[in-house]
Amino acid sequence: MYGFVSFTASLLFGTSLLLDAAIKGAHKKERAFRTMNIIAWMLICVYAYVEASQYASEGEEFDAIMSIFFVLFGVFTCFLFVFRWSDGARHTFLTLTRVAFIASVVYFTFAEIPFMNDLIIYGTASLTSRVLNFITHTYTEYPANIYTQGDFHKSYGPVTIILACTAIQSMALFAGLTLGVSAHIKRRIIAFLISVPVIYVLNILRNVFVCAAYFENWFESLGCTPIESFDIAHDYIARSLTLLSLFIIAYAVFMILPEALSFVDDFLKIIRRGQSPC
Repeated sequence: MYGFVSFTASLLFGTSLLLDAAIKGAHKKERAFRTMNIIAWMLICVYAYVEASQYASEGEEFDAIMSIFFVLFGVFTCFLFVFRWSDGARHTFLTLTRVAFIASVVYFTFAEIPFMNDLIIYGTASLTSRVLNFITHTYTEYPANIYTQGDFHKSYGPVTIILACTAIQSMALFAGLTLGVSAHIKRRIIAFLISVPVIYVLNILRNVFVCAAYFENWFESLGCTPIESFDIAHDYIARSLTLLSLFIIAYAVFMILPEALSFVDDFLKIIRRGQSPC
């Protein structure tokens, strides 16, 4: 499924190279900068579409919808590079390229390099199991499946940790945003530390909550089976709390790194008016 020669890996690798080349040549050849960005975002669209198809086949409808959102965002970004380019918007587009480059490198590292992919998935499974064991009954994992003791597995299966369970998408996005904007390095590092590691820790707690709800059938009083308890915990409660936590983290990042908020504001101005940000 994974490997350096896979189709999706080739797409991400090509995207990273194009964005890196665009950044290095941004101040020399404007047309080349725009062209490489357009091609890179088109590759992102293809990659996101492939991911959406994979998530849909695995029954991960929410992640499939988010991937389709990135397809639409990529198409719209290509439109902006073609029709909304101006000298005044150059800095905003360059920042967008840096953010996209950093985010794609982070995501590519863990999504397509086998060793790193196994590391984050197995590591997440292990940490989830350890926290479960600390607060409740005995659980084991091997290597990405979390089991509980007793007769539970005679009727129901383990919880399988996949890449989407590691929060790598959100961490890659915040890594790009905090490290890609132009600001003092100290504040960028602080913003990175209060976002990316915090997201990962909160994601471990999210996994613990979902696993406990499944194995202990927390919603049995509502007439739910363990699988239905999993769906309630995973699809509704955990996702709602995740969105809320991301909003709070984003607010904290913008407070520490106002340049990130300025970048978002300038980008929205380009979208709304088709004019150069002030």
